[in-house]
Amino acid sequence: MFLLALCIFALLGAMLLSALCTWCVRNIARKNHWVKGPESDRHVHSSPIPRLGGVAVYCTFIALIFFETALVSFGLHLHRAVSTSQVLHILMPATLMFLAGLADDFFGLRPLLKLGLQIASGFWLFELGCRVGIVGVQFHGTDYSTVLSCTATVAWVVMLSNAFNLIDGLDGLAAGASVFPLLTFSAVAVFHHNGQMAVASIILTGALLGFLRFNFNPATIFLGDCGSLFLGFMLAALSLAGTGPKAPTLLSVALPVVACGLPIAETFVSVARRFLSGHPIFSADREHFHHRLLKLGFTHRQVVILLFGVSGVCSLMSVILLSPRMNVLTLVATALCLLIFIGVGKLEYPEFEEISRVLLRVREQKFVIAQNVKVRHIATALRHVASWEDVIHVLRAGFQDADFSDFELCIYDRGAYGSSRGGLIYARSVALRPDYGDVKWSLTLEFMGDDEIGHLALRCPYKQKSLMMDVNVLLQVLKPALCSACRTIAGEQRILVLSDERAAATSAWDPECGFVENQFCEACRQEGP
Repeated sequence: MFLLALCIFALLGAMLLSALCTWCVRNIARKNHWVKGPESDRHVHSSPIPRLGGVAVYCTFIALIFFETALVSFGLHLHRAVSTSQVLHILMPATLMFLAGLADDFFGLRPLLKLGLQIASGFWLFELGCRVGIVGVQFHGTDYSTVLSCTATVAWVVMLSNAFNLIDGLDGLAAGASVFPLLTFSAVAVFHHNGQMAVASIILTGALLGFLRFNFNPATIFLGDCGSLFLGFMLAALSLAGTGPKAPTLLSVALPVVACGLPIAETFVSVARRFLSGHPIFSADREHFHHRLLKLGFTHRQVVILLFGVSGVCSLMSVILLSPRMNVLTLVATALCLLIFIGVGKLEYPEFEEISRVLLRVREQKFVIAQNVKVRHIATALRHVASWEDVIHVLRAGFQDADFSDFELCIYDRGAYGSSRGGLIYARSVALRPDYGDVKWSLTLEFMGDDEIGHLALRCPYKQKSLMMDVNVLLQVLKPALCSACRTIAGEQRILVLSDERAAATSAWDPECGFVENQFCEACRQEGP
């Protein structure tokens, strides 16, 4: 009962003190012109706004932690003896992270320096005993558990610190989305009889709720890097300290990962799409979850409330993991993967749409290979043609079962000095299967010889989903072979000249051979030059 009363008192006190501190920090920042306007198109606000809200959250948390530590030492009996000193020790690396963010807000730190300070804070947290529990990992008689535990702890701190920095792009988003995992960590701490960490989580929750009074849309103050880095570090620390280093891996790793599913998913998606699009991984852009939702037509508040709901769902799923059974873990992991898969799909990222296309192409690769082999057979057969009819026969036989509905071969007269005389010296159009409509797309292979220039136009219905053929094979294999064959034929035999008007002859569908050919009458034929 004392712990419940203390939590309620801590929550209300933190909300009131945080609101007062935020009001003071905002006014002081405005008076001293410590404000920043939109620095790029990824910022959604239009006027200069203070970015020192993290100062108010930090000061509120520090003040109430010291007050609560003095109070809890006399009346709280549900915590371990080391808990009081542990939460005070955590404040030291947390302060380092806060100061790193504050320096970045005022002066702008280099990314590598900021990353180095995050790693140092993570290592410091590991030395204080707040670590990811990894035991029993040996190789050739050497125990690597400590090394792996330190690496995992530092990675966890760095990831969460940057994750909450990434989602701090809309009014109230980072602060509000943090409330749900903090409540979850408080419940986990109570579950492990760690009252001090439970109260610490509640104090930080109250500080964020009081700050949201001024940060929710339309915001008059932002968290800034000092607030987002401090918030990310405290979430990492509280998730580890609330369970303890000897807690089962399911609780020490899986539960906080699921509880912080929104910022973690944002981080991995951002890294993946930047890598796929060829952009620097640490570059800023306007393609985060909240930016994509704004592009889809949601209002500012609708986006924030929607992402609040996602964060709440993730926290509820993490609470289920307090029942450490494999079927529970499987159920939660499946639900979380479906949530991410469906959500990211709705955001219509072109990078992941391209990945889907590639995966589909892998499944259909055997059909692509078969069509490419046919193109190579066409190129080989073109070496032995002696007339235009032989060329048409080879092309028709090769493309008969391909994706194309028809093709057209045209050879133009270049003249004695390379200038075009505008006349066709050969033209043939062949339909490989019935027409599916007027809307088509075509692939034109233009080729040039010494005295002639021509093209091969390959057409297929527009509604066809994908071309089961590698265009590079057409360009690199078929085009040179066809160019060589046409140049040879043009030089070795007399060529029939068909004018543009006579090339547009009647067509007919032959159900037996399955193609349509232009029919030219004898009267239309003229001797070549």
